[in-house]
Amino acid sequence: LDNLMCNVPEVVMCYHLDGIVQKYEIIKTEDLPYLENSQFSPQVVRNVAQNILAFLKANATKAGHTYWLFKGRNDDVVKLYDLTTLCQSQEAEKPEGDPPQQQMNPFTVPVGMLLYSVARNMKNTLPHISPKAAGNIRALLDNCIKLLPKEQYPQIVSSSHYILSDLHVPAGIDPKAPKFEEVDSDDQSLYDDDEEEDEEDYEDELLDCNYPSEKSYQSSEQGGGRANVAVRHICDALRDFKSHAKKAKPAPLLATTAERCTISLEHISAGLSCLQYFNGSQEEKLKESETNAKQEEKRRILHEEQNPNMAKPFSAIPLPYEQLKLIQQPAQVVKKPSTKVKRSKSKELATTGKSKNVSSSNRQMSAKFNAQHFGSWNVHLKLLLLEKACLTFATLAEHYYESRSYGSTLRSIELACRCQQVLNKYMANVVSQYSCLLGRAGDCFFQMSKHWAAIEEYVQQYEEQDASMGVIGDELAQELEGEEEVLPSLAPANNVEHVMLHSCKCYEQALEHAQKMESNELLRRLGNVRNELGLKYMYWAQ
Repeated sequence: LDNLMCNVPEVVMCYHLDGIVQKYEIIKTEDLPYLENSQFSPQVVRNVAQNILAFLKANATKAGHTYWLFKGRNDDVVKLYDLTTLCQSQEAEKPEGDPPQQQMNPFTVPVGMLLYSVARNMKNTLPHISPKAAGNIRALLDNCIKLLPKEQYPQIVSSSHYILSDLHVPAGIDPKAPKFEEVDSDDQSLYDDDEEEDEEDYEDELLDCNYPSEKSYQSSEQGGGRANVAVRHICDALRDFKSHAKKAKPAPLLATTAERCTISLEHISAGLSCLQYFNGSQEEKLKESETNAKQEEKRRILHEEQNPNMAKPFSAIPLPYEQLKLIQQPAQVVKKPSTKVKRSKSKELATTGKSKNVSSSNRQMSAKFNAQHFGSWNVHLKLLLLEKACLTFATLAEHYYESRSYGSTLRSIELACRCQQVLNKYMANVVSQYSCLLGRAGDCFFQMSKHWAAIEEYVQQYEEQDASMGVIGDELAQELEGEEEVLPSLAPANNVEHVMLHSCKCYEQALEHAQKMESNELLRRLGNVRNELGLKYMYWAQ
């Protein structure tokens, strides 16, 4: 009965003689009633199954409640406990006051923590996250956020929001040409489909229960025909009970670039809003644990100094072994390549070094953070979220630029630059994105001067912002309060000359942060804008 209700296909029987294992035998669940010298009646099992299922249908009816079906060793009665109601009654007896409804169930927090751990391990261990796997991780974290109150577990909830934002906008993408996995890989989808088909086929076979009629069941009361009918009745009851229990599987994570960026910003803003619930006690506990660890390390060093390792009289002292003659490796002959090859290789090295720096920026974040003096979970999560916001705003700006929404592009670039400024405030040697961002801002101003008839629309686009942008903007303003403004204002003006001068200034500031490879392109664009501005001055003078 337990195997049928839990969809267990087979069991392993271990035969032993006085504790010494003789053999193992695998027996299918449907063959258990037909074992030799069986002492149980399938008719009794059928009656018990029907009674249990009917009892559960009648009593386990409250949505969201946890039930416990229990039978004592010597009891003849199976008891059903509503654990949720019991916990509510116990909490009501406390004089402190009623806690939130979500916290009355003692299983809520452990289940939420389990969902977070499973989702985090899936994301960290999978070498390739397909849309299907991303959909499963998203479903786990969404349920985790629903179960855990952010006021009591801000660290877990904000971390969940960060992982969700990273699912939609991964850390290694190029903002100018973002590539997202929209189709599952062939191998992974093939195996997943096979597993799903096997599960569905097994469930269908288990619920169909087409057992052969040739087998007979030897019992003191009943024959094989009755046994077959009894097991079939159990499967019929299980089919009725499980027919409504099948739920849809999580949908794969498929979305456009704009949708991914918007959802990522929503999770970033939600994660930032959780940081206000970090209290001083958590920070004090972290600092206290760090202090205890340092003191323990000092005590260990002092103990080693006071109790040095002494040689034992009857044990040999191991000595290191070294070869008397060192084998010298033949010197490698390096030929001097031509100047053209030299230049191409140097360019390749510079390009690969730059790409490695960009891709490893996320790893540098945690490593450098640990070396800083603040060492706070609050600041750590804030920096991770703002770094993700910088990448998301940069990707969104490129998307808006391609769709010729230059006002929205400037708004995204401005927020991305502020995120970069906060990162530079807390961390040293961060990979700077100023040259790319300000260069694209200069392009926007120049394109506005070319399409001057739509300047009102561009100004309106710049002034529009959703709720998530407002939350992130407020957090950035709070962090940069009292800081020196290092970037020009990116608000579009209603004057063509001012817009073109803004474009020149953006290019000039981008050149200050650019490397040699990028400087030539920025200089060419700056010269183009100045040439156009000179032509306009000549036209106005005439």
